[in-house]
Amino acid sequence: MTDTAMHEEEYKGRLSPRLWLKILSFGRRQWRAMAGMVVMALAMAGLDICFTLVTRSMINDVVDHGADANLWLWGGIYVAMVCVFSFGVYMFIYLGSIISPGISHDLRQAGFERLQDLSFSYYDRRPVGWLMARLTSDCDRLSRILAWGLLDIVWGTFILIGVAIVMVAFRWQLGLTVILVVPPMTWVSMFFQKRILKTDREARRANSNITAAYNEAISGVRTTKTLVRETENLADFRELTGRMYGASVRNAIWS
Repeated sequence: MTDTAMHEEEYKGRLSPRLWLKILSFGRRQWRAMAGMVVMALAMAGLDICFTLVTRSMINDVVDHGADANLWLWGGIYVAMVCVFSFGVYMFIYLGSIISPGISHDLRQAGFERLQDLSFSYYDRRPVGWLMARLTSDCDRLSRILAWGLLDIVWGTFILIGVAIVMVAFRWQLGLTVILVVPPMTWVSMFFQKRILKTDREARRANSNITAAYNEAISGVRTTKTLVRETENLADFRELTGRMYGASVRNAIWS
């Protein structure tokens, strides 16, 4: 297949909230697991903050009472909190194992049903390997983003808010000084996010082209043998894998 035929449209637009709301709708069958994930994320964020408060209280107890400090009490509290934390991690894994495969199944099912309704001209412009890459690896990537991204957003947001409240409550001058670092960090995050997104799209595009090349090579093996194009096809495939290697390395560096 020629480079023109294998070329994939390059998406350069911004992230669309409407599109993500549509993707989130695929999680309606797993709404109980997603609600449980949100609850567990809130609980774990609160527990993370409590670890620091317990450490503070234990140190104050040792400073105030010396050898008479009740270390057994603090040790018991720590053990209990670690047990609760371990249970929370187990629930994250359990709920994630329900959400991610469920959403992936629904995405692939909807994609397959959509493929049945498209015109023949659509398939004239899209290699089979490209479609396979979109219905397999991309659906899997989206399902993992929805499952674990939900956890990161809820947990990260509430732990940042909780830490800020605790710092301001104990010593507002120091708390506000630390909070002043947030705007520069936000700008730096956006700086890296754009480059990570760009290189990730390059890697995904290269991956779909590689999958298309695999399919083309297998289905056209007789033609390749007849025309003695093994060397040329290998060189073309090496170029595709080189693109993905370069994009993946750049993405890893930015990440």
